[in-house]
Amino acid sequence: MISGALGAAIVATLAILYGRALFTPPSEIDGEPLVAGAARVLYVIDGDTLQIEQQQPTGVVRRRVRLIGIDTPELGRTDAPLKAATADQPFAREAAELLRQLTAEREVRLELDRRRRDRYGRSLAYLYVDKRLVQEELLRRGLAVVDAFPGDSASMAKRLEIAEQDARKHQRGQWQKQ
Repeated sequence: MISGALGAAIVATLAILYGRALFTPPSEIDGEPLVAGAARVLYVIDGDTLQIEQQQPTGVVRRRVRLIGIDTPELGRTDAPLKAATADQPFAREAAELLRQLTAEREVRLELDRRRRDRYGRSLAYLYVDKRLVQEELLRRGLAVVDAFPGDSASMAKRLEIAEQDARKHQRGQWQKQ
């Protein structure tokens, strides 16, 4: 016989697991890998992270994608229940807005590198709109910094470094003189 408290705990656990299964796309549960190619942006999370949807042979996959090779200023957080609210870092909103503008209602193309996931489990990709590399555009406008890792494409890292140097030289975005 199960006690009342234990029974309630079991029911609550099952409800949570069932709810997660209902509201989490299957591809995010079973870890189906992202593939290079066409995708549709569902929404922008911040200046270097977005949610995409991609048609694959096994069905539609939804993934949180982090733009590989760059880092943008962080948006403030107010939603963490046990953490203090944080303010936006300078140029965080501008970076997120540019990413929205570049990807709104457009098909994008994902290109992968050796590193496929970051430490938070997000898929990593270079993102193209038409033939424009989105990371390069964020860097040229001074809204990102290069964040290359050993093993990433050396030619891509060089391309991104040139874009950041251009923004610094012309004092764009976060490189403006105060």
